[in-house]
Amino acid sequence: MTDGQEIIMEITAMAHDGRGIGRHGGMVVFVPGAVLGDTVRCRVIRREKRSSVGELIRVENASPYRQPSPCPYFADCGGCTYQSMTYPGELAVKQERVASALIRLGGVKPEAILPILGAPEISRYRNNAQFAVGGSAGEPVLGFYARESHRVVPVADCLLQMPQAPQVLKAFAGYLMESGAVPYDRRTGRGLIRHLCLRTAESGLMVTVVATAEALPQKKLLARVLLDAGADTGALHINAGRGSAVLGSGKTQVFFGSGHLLDSLCGLRFRVSPTSFYQVNHAQAQRLYETARAMAEPVADDTVLDLYCGTGTIGLTMAGDVRRLIGVEAVPSAIRDARDNAARNGIANAAFREGDAGTLAQALLKEGVHPRVIILDPPRRGCDAATLSAVARLSPRRVVYISCDPATLARDVKILSQAGYAVKKAQPVDLFPRTPHVECAAQLVRE
Repeated sequence: MTDGQEIIMEITAMAHDGRGIGRHGGMVVFVPGAVLGDTVRCRVIRREKRSSVGELIRVENASPYRQPSPCPYFADCGGCTYQSMTYPGELAVKQERVASALIRLGGVKPEAILPILGAPEISRYRNNAQFAVGGSAGEPVLGFYARESHRVVPVADCLLQMPQAPQVLKAFAGYLMESGAVPYDRRTGRGLIRHLCLRTAESGLMVTVVATAEALPQKKLLARVLLDAGADTGALHINAGRGSAVLGSGKTQVFFGSGHLLDSLCGLRFRVSPTSFYQVNHAQAQRLYETARAMAEPVADDTVLDLYCGTGTIGLTMAGDVRRLIGVEAVPSAIRDARDNAARNGIANAAFREGDAGTLAQALLKEGVHPRVIILDPPRRGCDAATLSAVARLSPRRVVYISCDPATLARDVKILSQAGYAVKKAQPVDLFPRTPHVECAAQLVRE
C-alpha cells in the first residue's frame, strides 16, 4: 500500500472518533466519512507503521445504517459523529465499543454485558450547551470547533441543543459587536471572551460567559440582552488558562438572577451552579441513576461512600434506603450544591467532604469507616491508583462504577479484579446520541 493508491474495501468497524475502519492487504485503514457496513473507494493519504488513513472518494455500496445527515454543519463541525448513521446503527457501534473494551481489556465475561439502553429522543436532548467564541471584535463567530482544529465553525442552531439556544446566540453576538469585546484565540492565547455556556432546568435558563479576565465591557448591556433573550440568571466565569478546558479553576461571579438552577431528578430537587457537574440528558440520566441504585442494592444498615459525587445526585437518590451516605468531591461549588441539595430534600443522613477522592478515601479508612457500597463516578480519565487502592482496602461488598469512557472503565475494573472484585453486570446507557460518547454502569461484587 502506497500514498495516493486507490483501494476498495468494506467498513467492518467504527473508531471512537467516528471514522470507519476497514482492512486492505492486512493493513488497518481509517476512513473519515465512512459508515459501518459501507463498501467504499478511498485514496490512501497517509501511511503509518501499523495503519493508514484513507480519503473517501465515493461509497460503492451503501450500508443499511447510512442516512443523509439532517444537520447542515455536519461536514465541518466537530460536535457530532453519527449524524450520517441511523440511530440503530449508532447503538450497535456503541454496544460493540463497550463490549470490546470490557471483554478484551477488562477480562469481563460476555454474558455480564447487557443490551444498551437507547435514548427516547436523539435531538434537542441536551440541557447544557457550550459554544466557542471566535472571529474578531467586529465580526464575532459563535459555534463549535472544526474537527482537529482551533477554528470555530459558525453555528446558528444545533440539533442537539435546547430550543432557546438560537435566540441567545444571536443576542450575545449583538452584545459582542456593540461592546467591542475581543474573542479569545486559542492559537495565540490572546483575547477576552472564550465560551458562552447555556444550561436549562425546570426553573429556567442560566447563561455563563467564560472569559480570561473580570473586566467585561458594558456588563449592564450584557445582562439586558440576555434577559431579553429569555435567560433567568447570568454569571461570569474566569478561565485564564491556556488549555482546552471550557471551565477552569477561576472564580465565578453572578451578575443577574440567583446564580443557580433548580431541577427534579429521581423524585428529588437539585440545585445546579454554573460550574457544577450535572448530566446533560435528563431522561437518560434518570435511567442511569435508577440502574445505579438497583446495582447498589442498598439496605437499611448500609454506609454508602459516593466518590466523585458532584452535586450529590447519585448518592442522594439512595440515601433514604441506607443508614449513612458520605460524598466526596474536589470542586468546591459542587460540594456547596450537594449540601444544599441534601437540606433541600430533607436528607439528614448525608455528609459531604471537599477534597481529592483518593486522599479522602484513605482518610476514611484511617477513621474506621467501612462502607458496604462504594459509588465511583470519575471523570473521563478514570480513577487514579490511590483511589483504587483505597477502594480495595475499604473492602465494600459492592462497587458501582459509572463511566463515560469504556477504555478507562475496563482498565479500572481489571485492577479491581486483582483485589477480588468481579463485574456481575455492565449496563451501557446512551446519554449522548449522535456523539461518540457512551455511559456505562458496572456492578462489581467482592468474591
